[in-house]
Amino acid sequence: MSKRFCLAVAAGVLTSLPLTAAAAVAVDLDAPYARAAAKVSAAGLLTSGKNVESAQRVGTGRYCVRVNSGVPLRNSVIMGTPNSGTQSTLDVRRAPTPVCNNDARSITVFTYNAGVLTDTWFTVAVL
Repeated sequence: MSKRFCLAVAAGVLTSLPLTAAAAVAVDLDAPYARAAAKVSAAGLLTSGKNVESAQRVGTGRYCVRVNSGVPLRNSVIMGTPNSGTQSTLDVRRAPTPVCNNDARSITVFTYNAGVLTDTWFTVAVL
């Protein structure tokens, strides 16, 4: 078999594979003592979660994490931690905010690096 033919077959196989963002599915997050938890990428993608419907980046350093309807946020403790950056910090809001369209099921997360809004990976947990 010639090298040219092998390359053409390999290129044909690669171009026939469906590559869509919708194909990515968040895996379950092992958080036995949390009512809900989420690991979110800097792009706002939910990479793993427990009792979380969705996550999205709505602006630089601004995210909305929407929990399932069975998870009450009103009297919950919500904790968050940045997963990258040595000077990264989070501001986590349980109460509805305009950033997340005043949705009572959404947690608003602001991520900072050295005090400046910056996109970064993070984890939040609802206890």
